Order: sequence, then structure tokens, then C-alpha cells
Amino acid sequence: MNDEKRKVNFGYIAMIVMSLIMGSALGEILINLGYTGSGGLGSFLVNMVLIILFIVITARLQTIIHEAGHLFFGVNSGYRFVSFRIGNHVFLRENGKIVHKKMPMNGSGTGGQCLLGPPEYSEKMPFVLYHMGGVIMNIISSGVFGILFMVFRNVKIVGPFMLMASLMGIAFALLNGIPMTTTMVSNDGKNTIDCAHSEKAKKAMWQQLKIVEESAQGLTLDQMDESLFETDSKSNDILTNTIRYLDSSRHMIKGKYDQAMQEMKNLAEGYALNNQQRMMLYVDVLYMELIGRNDPQEVDHYHKLCEPIFKSMKSFPSVLRTKYAYEIIHNHDQRRADAIMKEFQKVKAEYPYPHELEIEENFMKIVKK
Repeated sequence: MNDEKRKVNFGYIAMIVMSLIMGSALGEILINLGYTGSGGLGSFLVNMVLIILFIVITARLQTIIHEAGHLFFGVNSGYRFVSFRIGNHVFLRENGKIVHKKMPMNGSGTGGQCLLGPPEYSEKMPFVLYHMGGVIMNIISSGVFGILFMVFRNVKIVGPFMLMASLMGIAFALLNGIPMTTTMVSNDGKNTIDCAHSEKAKKAMWQQLKIVEESAQGLTLDQMDESLFETDSKSNDILTNTIRYLDSSRHMIKGKYDQAMQEMKNLAEGYALNNQQRMMLYVDVLYMELIGRNDPQEVDHYHKLCEPIFKSMKSFPSVLRTKYAYEIIHNHDQRRADAIMKEFQKVKAEYPYPHELEIEENFMKIVKK
């Protein structure tokens, strides 16, 4: 209970500090844009539109800088490039070349992500610079943009933009550096603290990155070495439970539905997870309930639990697969099922990991049978 309170307090601290910084800077930016209060509503609205535009552009800019920090410090710590994502644009290595793909990113919880293959595991394996590299780069860029603001302070548009970029760098550093778990993900600071405090958590982090690397090379979970899914039974941290989550998914792919279903229910109900992981577990449990016992009460229960993620991650392959099964088996609505299949085919055209889609297509074929 104390740990949960500490997480919430960290989150509030970050939000309060960021709000104070942004609020105190808003007046400075308005003044630099030439707003004096005498121009009426039209002048105020024009300046507010500019500020919103600055926020959108600098947030995306700091996202790129943040992920570039993970890439730079990770590669220089012995990690290997796997993928680099900004929004729904993914750059990954394919047949020795860096290619661009797109993936649905509704409600993923992050504006970007840099994934690297880890060096060989050891107790001395570096992890701090990889996890905190993004925060470091946000801080450095904030200082650079702050200096540029001082240089161009009296230049309309340019000066305020540099100030916003500097403040956004501070905001990103706080939100990613202060250890906390949001409803969707654990941030860089939280992962770093977990790895520093627990060798088992650090091993789980290595396993997770190794699984991601092998997945990017075209292997499915059921084709990977079982040692990658071994966990300590006494550990209950998000990094370790992510491996348990992947292991239960592996059993599902193998067709061990009873085992996978029980593991997923246990994870969702009694283990530390972020909200996105918990919701995705419910998505898989609902699918297995539909193709298995198809108990109406259980189906209704898990469908209700899945409703938020059905909306926020509506274009994810596994979400589409389960929605397809629900329409065919529960609602007997072929028209809506066909619409979902059409959406799946649309996602398939650009999705960066074709072997994952092949698995979901196999699950859909089971529904058709």
C-alpha cells in the first residue's frame, strides 16, 4: 500500500511542477508574441492558436529527441538497434536495411518508443544509460533551447518557440525521469529504479528486450527458447509480470487454452501490471471464452471489461481478432464481422510485424470453423 501511495505522489509532483512551469511561462510567451491585452478577443485567440501550435510541435520534437537519447546512449552501451517509433511511424531493420512501416497506435500510452536488443546478460550489464538516455537528452536540449531563447528573445515567433521547446524538454524530463507508473505504462525512471533495486527485475528487463529482438527477427513466442520465459515465483514487479504475460500468450499460441486462460486470469486479478497489459489480458481471455465454453455470463463480464480498450486500441490486431470472434460467435452478426475483417486487412497492409498478423489470422480461422 505504501508503494502505491508513493507512486501516486510522484505523479502528482511531476504534474504540479510541470503545470507551474508552463503557467509561469505562458505570460512570458504572450508578451513575446506582442499580446498586450488591448487587441481584443481576436488578438487573444490568434496568440492562443500560436501557443497551441507551439505545444504540439515542441511535444513532437521532444519526443524525437527523447527516443534519440535512448538510441544514442543504448547503442553506446552495447545494445543493438531493433526499431524506432514516433507516433505510428516505425523504422526497423529488415533484411539488413532500415525500412519504414506504420502501425495503429490508438491508446498505446507512448508517443514514441526506441527498442534495442540487449548485450549478453550479466550482473554488470549496463541499463541506466539506456533507460535514462531519453531524459538526459531532454535536459540537454532544454538547456540548448533556453540559450537560443535568450539569443532570440526579442524576435517574434522565434523567441517564444524556443522558450516553449525548452519548457517542453523540462516537462518530458520530469514525466519520464520521476519514477511512476501511469494507467498505461511504467516510465523510464520507474524501470531504472526497479532494475537497480532488483537483480530479478533487471533479468526480466533483459528477457523482455531479447524477446522483442527475436520477434523483430521473425520468431513467434512459441518458437523462442523457453528459458526466456522463466521467472522467479516470488517476484511481483511489472517487468517480471510482463514476462509472465508473454509466457501465457505463448501458451495461447500453442493452443493450450485452459492453461493460458487460467494464467491470464490470475495475472489480471492478482499481479502488478499497468492498465494496458491488464486490458490486453482481458481481450485474450474473452477470445478463449468465446471459442471454448462460451458461457454467456462470462462473455458479458469480460466484454464489459474490454470495452475501454476496444475503443482506445480499436485497430490493434488482437483487438480486431477478438471483436471478430464476438460478432461471429456471440452476436451472430456476419455483416459487422465482415467490417472488422476489412479493417484487419487494412491494418495488415502496413503492419510492421507480419508474423504477428499470421498468428491472429490463424485465431480468426478457428472462429470461422
